[in-house]
Amino acid sequence: MTLSKLASSAALIALVAGAPMLTMVSAAQAQDAPAAEQMPDLLQGLDLQDLETDMRRDGQTRYEGEMADGTEIEALFDRDGTLMMFEADGGVVPATVLDAAVPAEIRNAEAFDLLTRIEELHSRGDMLGLKGEDKDGEELHLMFDLTGKLTGIATDDVAVPQDMVASLLPQTVRDSDIAAQFTIIDHVMAGRDRVMIGGEDADGEDLRAQFDMDGNLLRFGRGDDDRGDHRMHGDRMGRGEHGGPGKHGGKHEGKHGDHARGPRHDDRGMMKGDEAPMDMDAVTTSLTEAGYTDLGKFRRKGPGAAVSATNPDGEEVMLQLSPEGEVMRETAR
Repeated sequence: MTLSKLASSAALIALVAGAPMLTMVSAAQAQDAPAAEQMPDLLQGLDLQDLETDMRRDGQTRYEGEMADGTEIEALFDRDGTLMMFEADGGVVPATVLDAAVPAEIRNAEAFDLLTRIEELHSRGDMLGLKGEDKDGEELHLMFDLTGKLTGIATDDVAVPQDMVASLLPQTVRDSDIAAQFTIIDHVMAGRDRVMIGGEDADGEDLRAQFDMDGNLLRFGRGDDDRGDHRMHGDRMGRGEHGGPGKHGGKHEGKHGDHARGPRHDDRGMMKGDEAPMDMDAVTTSLTEAGYTDLGKFRRKGPGAAVSATNPDGEEVMLQLSPEGEVMRETAR
């Protein structure tokens, strides 16, 4: 199982994801790159070359450029100038960015030291995800709440340490018959009312399961299929990421779906219908990683789907999703 199957951001906590698709400004506006003094303070000292800026209708702004060492960066800010995403392609997130964007509670957390190299940062609401490498050069993705508590972890085919599994999964889940089928757990995401795990069985077949806190199974999937993209916080966690498509391939978009009487699923948790099936696990993970909570039942709506939720700002909204599970529209309820 690879991180691309862990759905963004992804999500340790399944609970513990997508933003609307990027809308480009007019050609005239796009050519008018902002002066240095107009850039967010976080980017001022990076001496970015070949700077490109895309402004979105929702007030978010994406910056792309190249640092002096050749590292290409992509950063997304919300309408208030708060950093939502920072990715370093071919390099690491600068220390100045980490110091400014990562709360001290997280930087002082024991789990934070597991990352010896940080390449991506994703922030939404009360969650922050970091992706990079551990001391052995293995891919590692961590999710924290703003108090510094670890809420999710994903590796690339390497077992999550048992003490971390125990800290993230309720005993009721660890004692379940389904959890016993996992020989390797390489992905754990925990939230307020549910947890998700991913890994492999004794035969090396991919498994993924979602439980409530009482240990009741909510979803279960088996087999290696690209539709189960369970990454955290939005990393490329179908990506449950926080931005639109850019030259680095990052697209931070949420995903979900539903049916008039509740979604119908096949044995992999896929919604059935006339259109291509939608992976409910990946969609749920993407949305939760993006900061949406209290997700309702998914209903089929046109070629896509709709689901009620509470957005990262605490507002009750209805999400309109594309057939691919991307958030196309958010309206107040």
